[in-house]
Amino acid sequence: MSTSHAAIPAGQPVPEPGVEPDGIDTPTLLMWGFVSVAITLGVMFAASALYFAQQRQFNAERVVKPMYVDSDKVVTDQMGVLATYAAPPGKPYAIPVDRAKQLVLAELQSKKSE
Repeated sequence: MSTSHAAIPAGQPVPEPGVEPDGIDTPTLLMWGFVSVAITLGVMFAASALYFAQQRQFNAERVVKPMYVDSDKVVTDQMGVLATYAAPPGKPYAIPVDRAKQLVLAELQSKKSE
């Protein structure tokens, strides 16, 4: 039995002697339960969205960028070979493609005029 006197809110029945009044506010408890579940789910979904966004960005940097960098280097090297004069050892001389076109056209025009 309790020695303290509890105040009974208005509208509640007087409890039996030796029984404490029920002070649980069920609607408030349910509301806060639902709010905490909603907040927890929101944090979980936001964390997973941030994780997958970072993962996509990492994959793009790791997979896509090196492939294009390598191909750009190959194309640049090939354009350099096509645009320069060279005398490689054991191979025929190389001249730029545009100059080769001019020489072939000049040769064809001289044969045509003969």
